Amino acid sequence: MQIINAHVLCGDKFIQQDFWVENGKVSSPLSEVQKKIDAKGSLLIPGFIDIQINGGHGIDLSSEPERVSELAEKLPCHGCTAFLPTLVSSHAEFYKHALPKLCEAKESAKGAQILGIHLEGPFIAASKKGAHDLEVIPGHCRDWKRTYHDLKDVRIVTLAPELEGADHMIKELAEKNIIVSAGHSNASSEEAEHAASLGINLCTHLYNCMSPLHHRAPGLVGTALTYPDLYFTLIADGVHLDKRAVQLAYKMKPEFLIGITDAMAAMGLGAGSYQLGEMSVDVNGERATISGTETLAGSIATIDHVVKQIQSSSDCSLAQAIRCVTLNPARLLGIDKQKGSLEIGMDADFVLCDKDLNIQATFVAGEQVF
Repeated sequence: MQIINAHVLCGDKFIQQDFWVENGKVSSPLSEVQKKIDAKGSLLIPGFIDIQINGGHGIDLSSEPERVSELAEKLPCHGCTAFLPTLVSSHAEFYKHALPKLCEAKESAKGAQILGIHLEGPFIAASKKGAHDLEVIPGHCRDWKRTYHDLKDVRIVTLAPELEGADHMIKELAEKNIIVSAGHSNASSEEAEHAASLGINLCTHLYNCMSPLHHRAPGLVGTALTYPDLYFTLIADGVHLDKRAVQLAYKMKPEFLIGITDAMAAMGLGAGSYQLGEMSVDVNGERATISGTETLAGSIATIDHVVKQIQSSSDCSLAQAIRCVTLNPARLLGIDKQKGSLEIGMDADFVLCDKDLNIQATFVAGEQVF
């Protein structure tokens, strides 16, 4: 396949050039092609990678994990070509049922590629639970193996590093090459740095549901922004964070900032009441809250909207904002030789869009999925 008249994102610059695909990979120029597409001046960018998404388009993965394949088919309309289906805090019997469903879909789903699973909880701090169900939060990490049953295809586990038993859990997960993320945590900066020394290399949704930055107690926020090689995610939806918080995070560590949706079932739908795990959630405008409260219950933003918010909040270029949902997450996951950029030999996961990031077409492994 050859795409002509495209402005291809190469590093931090857009270059007007043709783009070739062969056998699902980005190719050097081909003398003969079976298909030619005229991009008519559109931007051609890497596909977006969302490493934390709880659902969307009416699908709640924490109550209907068997519908993850449906979600995979819906996400490309937002430019998403790969994702980590994310389960919020639940009880042991749920994981025993849900994890095999997600593993099965990973091999068969069409649309956006399922890269693995993100387990967000239940080993989190009750005081920073956010929208998670208090009844399923044990308050320690002693029984994590019995709770999860099987870690096949799990790529990220979010936990509170200050909990009893967390040190052992962090070390054992890291030894299994599972990314351990600090989140929903009231850890001090000292506890957070200790956890990073044991193997934590990510912080889940920076600023939200974690110990804040104080001038004498920097907390998890301060550690995330200053500790070397520690990645962090941001829910840059225009609701969870003030734009100056996004700007600060970008200026501190742009190469370690990863934009996420943290989307729940109502993403892609309108106002109404929906489920997030075992919690009832109300959506009004751009806000999703636990029913009867003002507590935010995840986001309803799409991943293309997150890119726009990162750009507008941080005053970075569009190319730099795109990096936060492409190359940065690919590097965290250790797949930057396959995904996250458009170099020759990489997976042909890419998006055609206009300069305002309106998605026109999405391709996964060279096949058009939107």
